[in-house]
Amino acid sequence: MYGLVNTIINKSQIAVYCAYSAAPEAGDTSDPWRVSLLTAGVMSTNTDIDYIRPTSTGFNLCWGGSNGGIVRPIWQTSNWVKVRQFVTTDILGTPSEPTLGYLRMWMVGLGPPAKALDEARKYDGGAKEAERGTVAVQAAMDYWDQLIRDNNFTYMKTQRVPYIDGNDSPDDDFNPLGTYDVVVDLRWRYEYVIKGSGVVTWKDKANGMTGSGGWAYDENNAIITFKWASGTKEKWFTRTNTGTCQYAGESERTLTWSKQWFG
Repeated sequence: MYGLVNTIINKSQIAVYCAYSAAPEAGDTSDPWRVSLLTAGVMSTNTDIDYIRPTSTGFNLCWGGSNGGIVRPIWQTSNWVKVRQFVTTDILGTPSEPTLGYLRMWMVGLGPPAKALDEARKYDGGAKEAERGTVAVQAAMDYWDQLIRDNNFTYMKTQRVPYIDGNDSPDDDFNPLGTYDVVVDLRWRYEYVIKGSGVVTWKDKANGMTGSGGWAYDENNAIITFKWASGTKEKWFTRTNTGTCQYAGESERTLTWSKQWFG
């Protein structure tokens, strides 16, 4: 149902993958599935997102019942979660639990968020089993996971989340140390480890190649800059979870990054 829209506001410290159906293109016989990335501090208001999943098995989405929020969870999962159409869903976080994303819905008239397969079981044995039942949803989840492994992401229009109360600075609690998932031009995927000694290491997730360099954090301008022996110029913008890199002799490329584990 690509013509409908919901809103997902990620106020947590984790990133999530988003699965949604898009308008058919030439050769498509049905609405094709797409997967995009929603990083921490970013919101989507233009895409009807059907399912979300944390970008790391070390992260969990959780739900506490009623309208949700930062309360004791009824369930939590690192797998796909069904979210609702026409509804605004917040993903909330706390400094003491940076690997959790607490779901909060502004209204629950169409039902609460649910683990994808729990939601699918409701349709088993019914008229919509073929398109919404367990077998269909598991096949869709397998397809989304394959898109992720293939780095086959689709651009999704997003915007930065306004900070609550007007007093919070996005830089107050930012700690650069940790392990990051980095995607360049929605194609090439790397793992970075930023260490306290001013050293950063990288690993190409496709071929296993590794390397190291230096980093520096400019808190006033909310930018991390990297220094690589290859001459590549790279910087990250910590308020938007985006960045740019320019390989020697090539044009500038865009990238997104999300923290997978905290240093």
